[in-house]
Amino acid sequence: MQQVFQHRRQALLAAGLSTDDVSYQIDIYQAESIRDGNHILPLRAMQNQVRKLDKYLRAEKPWFEFSKNFPLLEEISLEISNFSKNEMGLIHDKILKLYSNYINEWQQFEHQLN
Repeated sequence: MQQVFQHRRQALLAAGLSTDDVSYQIDIYQAESIRDGNHILPLRAMQNQVRKLDKYLRAEKPWFEFSKNFPLLEEISLEISNFSKNEMGLIHDKILKLYSNYINEWQQFEHQLN
């Protein structure tokens, strides 16, 4: 459940909205509330995921890395292309841009933790 709160806070931050008026049982912004190993694991999992995604985006062939690690993306791209009549290259670029935006938003969120 903590990952949901991290994503919620990340989304609010990316939208330029404050979360100051919300109280959380485990407040990710309060270091003492996440010192317990069980509470910090979801944060570490998210950080690891973002590092991997960023590595794939920085690869010589980003789409190859993403489709190799997430094969369902190729099927999704094909469905989107068939529905929208857009070329696969454009679909791939838009999906990669979506991941890039996610990484940037996470990094902004993570910066707030420091």
